Amino acid sequence: MTTVFQNKFDGGHAEDIRTHNTDECEKSLNFDIFTNPHKLIPYADSIAETVSSGSMDEIELSDVDISLIGSNYILTASGYETGASTKIGFYTKSDITNGGVLNWSTQAVSASGAYVKNSGVIFQTKFYALALSGGVYTLFRYNSGGSVTSIGTVTTSSSFYVKPFVHPSDKKLYGVIGQSIFQYDGSTFNKTGAGISLVLPSDYECTGLTNYGDYLAIGMRSLRGNGNSYVYLWDRQLTLVDANTCIDFGEGNLLILENLNESLFAVIQPQNTLPTTFTYKLKIRSYSGGSVETIKSIILPSSNGVSAGLKVKNEEKLYFGLNNDDSLYVFGKNKTNRYVLAKHRYFFNGTTIGSAFQGLSMIGDIIWSGFTTVGGVYTLMRSKTLSHLGETATYASVSTYKTTINPAMPLADRYKNKQLEAVQVAFTGKNGGTIGLKYSVDGSTMTSLVSESTTAIEDTVSATAEYTDNLALLAGKEFQFQIESTGGVEIKEIRYRYSVINEVV
Repeated sequence: MTTVFQNKFDGGHAEDIRTHNTDECEKSLNFDIFTNPHKLIPYADSIAETVSSGSMDEIELSDVDISLIGSNYILTASGYETGASTKIGFYTKSDITNGGVLNWSTQAVSASGAYVKNSGVIFQTKFYALALSGGVYTLFRYNSGGSVTSIGTVTTSSSFYVKPFVHPSDKKLYGVIGQSIFQYDGSTFNKTGAGISLVLPSDYECTGLTNYGDYLAIGMRSLRGNGNSYVYLWDRQLTLVDANTCIDFGEGNLLILENLNESLFAVIQPQNTLPTTFTYKLKIRSYSGGSVETIKSIILPSSNGVSAGLKVKNEEKLYFGLNNDDSLYVFGKNKTNRYVLAKHRYFFNGTTIGSAFQGLSMIGDIIWSGFTTVGGVYTLMRSKTLSHLGETATYASVSTYKTTINPAMPLADRYKNKQLEAVQVAFTGKNGGTIGLKYSVDGSTMTSLVSESTTAIEDTVSATAEYTDNLALLAGKEFQFQIESTGGVEIKEIRYRYSVINEVV
């Protein structure tokens, strides 16, 4: 008999579920895999935010940050005007829980222009956002005292934009809408054809902004639906006509661009014009000088499209999401200094969202995500805070970890016939928690082996299913296991035992 175990979980999602890497998985849903590599720590349930007047479905808040209002720093967000979709509204809360009340309240409304989601940004302590009216994008600033100031306009036929970006070198605000660029330093508003000479390709549109050293990195995808994506590096000299450097990021739609640890990373999906794609993949490519490299490539359902331009960078990790999905993704280095990709927190406590993921914000480790439900209702969810702020963390959602095939098994045994003898999971019990353990052999339906409730906080507890006359475990070549946790139960180890059957070599 042979016993193998897996007790390191920070390898993220495997590109091939028959991988030999012992720390990767087929899926990890709603577990923190970064904080402690040897423990799966479930995230608490999220809670729906509300507004004091109207409904969240009316105003569709998508940007949350902290701005200076008067002499106080308070939570600020942008959305539609209550009861209308023709103006941009600015909303505030005094703190995360607003003294135990979740409501956002209206503070100011623009003179005109419909709210542009995912355009809210803090610049020089003030909250800015874009509004659109008749092909004209207007940058608005929310001021103290409830007033709104129009900063400048960009006229373009493009319907695509990305969140404006404050470059860390010159501390100025930059935006690109389609191929049109604007810059604002707090007093002067420059734009393409009026102060900015840089020309971007007319058959491409901007899908990502970040910094790369002193350059502004502008990620662009083809409007034709085929061809390569490019990142243009611009030194921000307003009189420069052509970009300083153009980096070819290869075939596919560049949908998100970010700087992590002074390297550029792009999230890319296939161009499926006509259609021309048979295998739908999500790829992450990187550039740090030299050639562009593919870091990760995973297969997705064709319905799961990355929400272009919608991202958050936090502690050198990139967060982004897909439509028609159940969780955010996170990409970054684990504690062994390897870049990994994994699903992160649930959007909607385990429920798959609809076809429109439209908002993502993060302050500290609190995440706001805005999306339409499958029923078409816009919802803004927030991860719960600590109990000292008046909230109690709950863990009703089922956090799930599904191993690769034959996890940690010796290579010599992988394709031999084997009898599964026993499976064990070690965990930290919680009062009111549950732990479930399922298994599959040679692609069979997942079958439950363990289902236990925990009634107290215990440091290390084990649950075991062993081959007996009453429990005849399956035999076969490929074993796979799935752990399900509620109530905050933390997973420490998966261990299984097997014996090889009638093998000559």
